[in-house]
Amino acid sequence: MISSTAADEAYRAIRLKIMLGELKPGERLYENLLADMLGISRTPVREAIRRLDSDGLVTLVRNGGAWVSNPTEEEIRDAFELRVILEGMAARRGAVGRRTSTLRRLEEVVHREELAVDQGDMEGYIDASWMFHRLVGESSGSKTLLECLDRPLAKTFAFAVLHRELFEGEMGLGRASTGDHAAIVRALDQGAPDLAEELVRRHVIHVAERMGFPIGS
Repeated sequence: MISSTAADEAYRAIRLKIMLGELKPGERLYENLLADMLGISRTPVREAIRRLDSDGLVTLVRNGGAWVSNPTEEEIRDAFELRVILEGMAARRGAVGRRTSTLRRLEEVVHREELAVDQGDMEGYIDASWMFHRLVGESSGSKTLLECLDRPLAKTFAFAVLHRELFEGEMGLGRASTGDHAAIVRALDQGAPDLAEELVRRHVIHVAERMGFPIGS
């Protein structure tokens, strides 16, 4: 039986290495090398790779191994457009539902983002930012909506790895995004569905534009 803890840890570790560009788009993933690197057996690594394939960060080829996904520009544009719709919908539902536990987790994640930006901690920032957007999805209370959001979210984060210059210096885009995230949490906490949806949509559109994908409103 696979240890859920080991599989979860492998999933988070490999995902973060992809997000940070340590595992590059198009690079082949070898279970034995990843297992040695993480100090675990191959079984949880195999499970983690399956989950990353579901997220869209890894591409599994039947009888051909696993590769870090290398999305095309068209796929990235489509992914941002889907995020505008799906995250906006999730935020609207989240503001209506106002799930206290999720709101507190969102506040905690924004605090982690702020600390990471202040300290120039790229790894901490990317991990916290990813979690923020997934929690917005979770705030909807809809497992189906969250599952639909996961793949476009993963694709856009993977693309961000290729544009790390946006986060350098004073963490440019990271600092602006953290301010947006704090405003989104306030709207969710106030139970303002129109505002929450608008802030999320505007935020995703702004990030897309900064990355060279103007998608309109």
